[in-house]
Amino acid sequence: MKAGQIIAPEQIEIVEAERPDLALEKSDPSALKDKVLIRTVNAAVCGSDHLLFMGNGTYPAPVGMSLHESIGIIERSWTDGCKEGDLVLALPTSSNAMAEYFMGLGPSVVPLPDGVPQEQLLMAQPLGTVIYCLKRLGHWFNAEVAIVGQGPMGLLFTTMMRNMGASLIIGIDQHDNRLEAAKQMGATHTVNISDTDPIEAVTEITGGRLADLVIEVVGEEDSFNLCIQ
Repeated sequence: MKAGQIIAPEQIEIVEAERPDLALEKSDPSALKDKVLIRTVNAAVCGSDHLLFMGNGTYPAPVGMSLHESIGIIERSWTDGCKEGDLVLALPTSSNAMAEYFMGLGPSVVPLPDGVPQEQLLMAQPLGTVIYCLKRLGHWFNAEVAIVGQGPMGLLFTTMMRNMGASLIIGIDQHDNRLEAAKQMGATHTVNISDTDPIEAVTEITGGRLADLVIEVVGEEDSFNLCIQ
């Protein structure tokens, strides 16, 4: 099969690799239990995938890494409830979906409906992460919330806070197009930090109360420090 391999920071090569199910049949057939072989159809790049690509790793990296938000078709199954030919949302067992085929764990495979664009279905994986986080946070009905970062994950937090009943949702970012998307996803206010002091803006919007909850969705030191303020 063909697969991507990060051979050095910011360098990917297409290589030939053994299909993972065939490799396991040779080395450890018992390891196929509860697994499925999935042919990759579509995938999304998570922020965590950037780390290996940008230089935070050992090179050459393992074949197929790093990619884990993926949709594919089951080609072979060694578990109940997963049928060959099904279109599924699946997590690769080794974050190695940058390949024609990868192994998934049967219990984590989710069959997908027909008629929904795959780029929308792919968002179910990061949305699951957001829902898990919000469950741990508890109830925030009628809360005033600031969300720092309005990329894909930030936008999902924005729409989920709207669904949870937050009365005021402030989307904070430095890109106008993301802030426009934030309004569509449920933000009641937006702040562009490239031309506005976010602390002053949030103070004014909340009438001096500041936010009940601040969610950081950037992963940078400066944005963490901003949230603490």
